[in-house]
Amino acid sequence: MSHSEDNSTKILIIILAVLGGGMFVCCGVGVGAFFWMRSAFEDLSDFVDDGMADFDQQVQTDIEDNPVIVEHIGRITHFESDFDLSIEEDYDEVWVFDVSGDRGSGTLRAECITVDEWTESVPRAELTLDNGEVFQLFPDNPLPAENQRDIGVRAALEDHPVILEHIGEITRLESDYDLWLEEPGYDVWPFHVEGEKGSGLLRAECVTEDHFIYEVPSAVLKLESGETIQLFPDNPLE
Repeated sequence: MSHSEDNSTKILIIILAVLGGGMFVCCGVGVGAFFWMRSAFEDLSDFVDDGMADFDQQVQTDIEDNPVIVEHIGRITHFESDFDLSIEEDYDEVWVFDVSGDRGSGTLRAECITVDEWTESVPRAELTLDNGEVFQLFPDNPLPAENQRDIGVRAALEDHPVILEHIGEITRLESDYDLWLEEPGYDVWPFHVEGEKGSGLLRAECVTEDHFIYEVPSAVLKLESGETIQLFPDNPLE
């Protein structure tokens, strides 16, 4: 849908969907105006639903003949995007779909590139069957792991002196989506971090040039004791 590194497009779509299905009440609005606004929002909801149905169909069309889909799903009977899972993806262009067919069912994570109004291209995708088996639809061009941001940030910071001194060897580093929503910018992510020496909350500015390698130019670690330490004092994260 979009090629930005944040989830702004997905968030906008979901906001529109919620508004379109809701009722808007404003003080001083007459009954006639209220019903007109409700009708307008219902029309907006229908517009969003129709747009997502078209999007789902375009993605399905692009992947339905892939050998992995043919072998494990068969003829597709249901294909629908999952808003809740899609919004949690690291990348705006990666969407999650519920897929089922006459041979099986599962979850498809797919990078969706808009070619034109009528066409979506899927250069990378990963199918997870209901039994837990995972298959890359394009083995030579694998889709980044669902937690690729966590993996990349861990690789970027695991040898940092502050991490080594206060956390030690990292045993867990996991991003917190709910806390991310409270951050003022899209590029700052909170992570729960644990190691052999301690644990805490890491807030890190995450910069990437591709889907695999992350740079962290600014970060701050808050230990369980409450102590706060800047990892890069010359470029502190507020």
